[in-house]
Amino acid sequence: MTRVLSELLGAEQPRFGMTIRQLEAATGRLSTDIRLTTEVSQRALQKIRFLGLDSHDTTGKELYFTLLEHFKHDEKIARETLGLTNSSGSHEINAAVIKFIETVIGKHSTFALKNSVAKRLLKKVPPKKAMKQLRYRSLDSMLKHETTPHLYTAAFLYESLAWRKKYLEQYTTLRPSDFELRPTDISTPKASRWETITKQGATQQPIVVIKELGAVIVLDNSPNTTVIGEVTLIASAINDIQSASSFLKLQQMKPDFGSFVRTIANEEPLTKAELMGKAVPWRVVHQYYARFKDAYNALIFEPHIHVDDLDWRHPESVLSQLHPALDFWHDTRYTAHLDGKDKVSLNVFDVARNYAANLPYAYRSIQGLQQSLWQELMIRYLNQKNVEQAIAGDLATEPVFAEIDDI
Repeated sequence: MTRVLSELLGAEQPRFGMTIRQLEAATGRLSTDIRLTTEVSQRALQKIRFLGLDSHDTTGKELYFTLLEHFKHDEKIARETLGLTNSSGSHEINAAVIKFIETVIGKHSTFALKNSVAKRLLKKVPPKKAMKQLRYRSLDSMLKHETTPHLYTAAFLYESLAWRKKYLEQYTTLRPSDFELRPTDISTPKASRWETITKQGATQQPIVVIKELGAVIVLDNSPNTTVIGEVTLIASAINDIQSASSFLKLQQMKPDFGSFVRTIANEEPLTKAELMGKAVPWRVVHQYYARFKDAYNALIFEPHIHVDDLDWRHPESVLSQLHPALDFWHDTRYTAHLDGKDKVSLNVFDVARNYAANLPYAYRSIQGLQQSLWQELMIRYLNQKNVEQAIAGDLATEPVFAEIDDI
């Protein structure tokens, strides 16, 4: 069973097998790896049967191309549901998807950098290349006419790594008072001066997530835009923002609060809890408490963060709310079929990427699958007492543990 997981994850053996055995011993030999492997296999078989294929005699290639055909069928349903057609461009798709997302998910409150503070930082380290691309003659004019998230997007796309490093160094001076609670911002730059930028940027990165601003910027003019892809990407981006927001709230009393702001802008923040010999990412802890609501311990987290701050919606569950037919993609995030050593991902992110880019079988995407499977494995082996102790120690508070068995 460990072999199947290691194959899907691309993990090194025998180190991976030894790590799993150690985790099993530490958690009372609950056969967590066997249960997860069985679940992955059963879900894959169910999806294969749903697609009308032989569950005992389906090759990786056969499944891959059948998934692409099914995605095409579901994309048509998704477009019709939003009043779109096959000829609808990315601008129309993005507008319809954003409206749907805001209706279904709503605008979550996020702990975000004040726009006035962000603009003050931009004045100190001007994004001159972005200003040139947007055809502004002065920084003041650009700051006046453009929203802060849009300015950050242009800078992210056009400024050098040296500029970004210099700019983010300013974050180390930030304080909690420089932040505020406001709704997550999802927007699309529409001014004509953005046309060139969106054409260039959308091909590389159609969605830009600026966690410290609590903003998702969706770029038009992407040649490969799909409704299903946009729904799942934006829903995932909102999760990223929620996770970053809860992490920053937890750091409010730290004297080096600003360094944590710089961290979330650059990389995935880590906790002091350890699993598989590595620090556990905050995103995994966030998902753990979002799933196991009863595990939330107010004495550990409050007044820094509350249970509502640990919300998490899996993108495929959001997609299911668009049309019942799209429920096929529910619970596919860590579902895969193993044909020999060939891995075929049923993860909706991977299938959307394969379809939009028309990728041949040899170059199929499995990144979404592997990321989700790693996170699922970590969540299942997390020890609540270990996590609480790490967080309480980090906050310099006395840990009060929930009276539950280690998991």
